[in-house]
Formats: sequence, structure tokens, C-alpha cells
Amino acid sequence: MHRTSRNSRVRASSILLLAAIIIALALTPPATRAAGTPTVFIAPATHVQPAVGVSFFMTVNVTGMPAFNGYNILVKVNTAAITITSISSEPDAWPALTVRV
Repeated sequence: MHRTSRNSRVRASSILLLAAIIIALALTPPATRAAGTPTVFIAPATHVQPAVGVSFFMTVNVTGMPAFNGYNILVKVNTAAITITSISSEPDAWPALTVRV
């Protein structure tokens, strides 16, 4: 009967273990990385103070966002300075808000 030495069994086990590690690493998906820091902002950032009764427009923008299927936006205003009489949205990805003051 053929006898294998302890060293050859250890070597075979080491080769099998190394092969299993290489296969596991090859099948592991790469780590995901974010597109950047998500930022939400109003454009333009500042407005010249409009006269009473004049409409002005704001656009809500985002940068560095991962893909998403919906959104919910809240725009807070100083109601002592601005009276919102209507808000309308246009049918695009990020509608512009029309604020009547």
C-alpha cells in the first residue's frame, strides 16, 4: 500500500485552501462607492427682493445623488415676508416652483 507523508498531505491541503480563497475572492462583488456627498439646493441661491404682487421662481436641484424613484421636497419660507398664493410644477424631473407673493 502506498503511504503519503505528512508533508505531502499538508501541501495538498494548503493548495486546496489557497485555491478556495482565490475562488472566493474572484466571486466577491467589488465594494460600492457613493457618487459624492448628496446636496440639495435652491437655484438661484439669492433673489433680488421683488415688488409686492410680483411672481418669482425657484428651482430645487440635487447633485451627488444615487439613483432614486421618487422625492419629497419641503421649502420653508418666512410667511411674515412672503405670502404664497400658488405653487405649480411643470412635468419634468425636478419641477420649478412658481411662488406668487
